[in-house]
Amino acid sequence: MVHQTFLAAFPNGYVTTEELIAEGEKVVERFSFRGTNTGSFMGAPATGKKVMFTGVSVFRVANGKIVEHWGASDASGTIEQLNLVPTPGHLKCHYISLAKAHSEGMLQYLHPLLPQE
Repeated sequence: MVHQTFLAAFPNGYVTTEELIAEGEKVVERFSFRGTNTGSFMGAPATGKKVMFTGVSVFRVANGKIVEHWGASDASGTIEQLNLVPTPGHLKCHYISLAKAHSEGMLQYLHPLLPQE
């Protein structure tokens, strides 16, 4: 669900694999993402701004299929590039629980909750 929402916010986005390392059952990818925010993102309207961030994914492969995935990317940097960081005193943040993040394929995904007027 989080992945689909992200793709809707950056429909022209693309990932470039910067480095790929495989050993045994594990594959590690260092990647960069580039795209333009033309859809709603985390409750905020489209900004039209271009973003670029980097990240790392670790995959465990069994019988030719990805059976586990761990990853980290610069979510806070993306939020800053879109100028979506609330002013001090209004920032409320939480992390998706690790279990939910794992089930959605995203770990430590930061969601700022913007104050409601």
